[in-house]
Amino acid sequence: MSLLRRIEALEATSGAQATSNGPEEIWLIGVNPDGSRECGGGWVKDKGLFRNATTEETQRHNQLALQGDHDG
Repeated sequence: MSLLRRIEALEATSGAQATSNGPEEIWLIGVNPDGSRECGGGWVKDKGLFRNATTEETQRHNQLALQGDHDG
């Protein structure tokens, strides 16, 4: 069973709905040898279920994370 299917099954058994306070995004964060963090992909909630994040969404997430690192 894929990780995505496990997440969907967990949501179904816990009664999670699109309007719940659960996460809207799940990101896989890695740390590079130089100490910088980078997202290798993730899942985005769409119509109450998680789907694989697109390349553009992953790049946007990485860009926002970099801005956050520089802001504080």
